[in-house]
Amino acid sequence: MPPVEKGRTLSLVAALGVDPDRLLASRAPSPGEARKVAIAMALEGVDLFHGGGLLSIAHTSDDIDFTVDAFDKSLTRLQADGKI
Repeated sequence: MPPVEKGRTLSLVAALGVDPDRLLASRAPSPGEARKVAIAMALEGVDLFHGGGLLSIAHTSDDIDFTVDAFDKSLTRLQADGKI
């Protein structure tokens, strides 16, 4: 993984308040963590398909940019509310 992408990923893990070792040992976040992110994403206008997201060739680069921006805003919202 490129250093910039690795740094961003680790920052998101830290923002979620998750123990990286526990996260790496698991194949998925806890249902509670996933639900918090799904609700925050919905508030930003992104509906996660069964909590896992879905990407297809129908999505444009603008759609992807919107989703990434919504994820950043969702994490900021959860942090501000003390949920993560």
